[in-house]
Amino acid sequence: MVKCPFCYPLGTSSSEQELIDFCHQFFNDLKTHDRTLIKPYELDIVIPEIKLALEFNGIWYHSIEAGTPPGYHLMKTEMCEAKDYRLIHVWEDEWINNKELIKEKLKCIFENKEEIDNKIILLDRCWYSLKDFDSVEEVLPPLIEDRGYHVENCGYFKIKKK
Repeated sequence: MVKCPFCYPLGTSSSEQELIDFCHQFFNDLKTHDRTLIKPYELDIVIPEIKLALEFNGIWYHSIEAGTPPGYHLMKTEMCEAKDYRLIHVWEDEWINNKELIKEKLKCIFENKEEIDNKIILLDRCWYSLKDFDSVEEVLPPLIEDRGYHVENCGYFKIKKK
C-alpha cells in the first residue's frame, strides 16, 4: 500500500511521531518500526525494558477499506502475548481527541503505577492483556464505522467476579 507522501514524509505520521517522542521521554532504547518481535509484522514501538509494544493505528490506514483484514489487530496482540509482551493499540482518533489522558495512562504503565478500577467489568483488549487476569471471558471485536471507514479493534473482555 502506498502512503501519502504529505501525511507520511518519513514513513511516520506526525501524530505517530508525537507518540514516539512521548515514549522517548521515558525510554532511550526503544525500537521503532520493529519487524523482529512478531515477524513478519511491524510494531510501531517496542520497549524491551518493560516488554511492551505500541501500535499507532490510523483510522484510514487500519480500515477494512484500506485492506486491513478482520482479526488483524487481535492477531498481533495475541502474537505479542505469546512472546510475553503486552501490546497497546493507540487509535488515531483517541490520540487526537484525548492525548493528555492517553499520555497519563501510558505514563502510569511506564512507571509501573497502573491501577485497574475493580468496578470496571468490561476492559478494552486494545489496552489490557488477558494474561494479567485470572478469569475472563473474551468479547469479539465489533466492526465500527469511523469517518466513513470500517475499523475493527481487538475486542473486549469481561472480568469474571469471584
